[in-house]
Amino acid sequence: MSSRSGRRPSSGVLQTWPAGSPATVQTLATMMISISENTATDTLLTTLGRAKVDAMAEAGAGSVPVMTTREMFALKGDPALMKAWIAGSVDERRALLVDNAVKIATTKLDPTVFAGKPVAIDSVEWFASPRRWRGCWIGCAALMQRLGRCWR
Repeated sequence: MSSRSGRRPSSGVLQTWPAGSPATVQTLATMMISISENTATDTLLTTLGRAKVDAMAEAGAGSVPVMTTREMFALKGDPALMKAWIAGSVDERRALLVDNAVKIATTKLDPTVFAGKPVAIDSVEWFASPRRWRGCWIGCAALMQRLGRCWR
């Protein structure tokens, strides 16, 4: 990982790796799919770019825009942002993420928001069947390999 600030809300194993540790696309894709590793998911998303991942998600009947885990946790922890997300169209949701990028990136996430109950699981989530998401992320990993990208 390039820095501690790049770590994601996660209990996954990448949280225990030293900063700057390299990982292959295959490692990230495997962790993302097999153990729901948020840092791996977000790294693949940010490396490829939201436009490419959204295109793959839409092709597989998934919801867009595809959020990073930080974006999702921040939206779920902010009632005004969550309300705007739920009410928004795809274009309005994309604008919400862009317009609030600094706020989302710097907001201290409060894990107690999730204590004891799921939050907005019917509206602020990644929606697609597991098989469709797996196909989307495998496509992302293949694209990264073709582009010769490696994560550090």
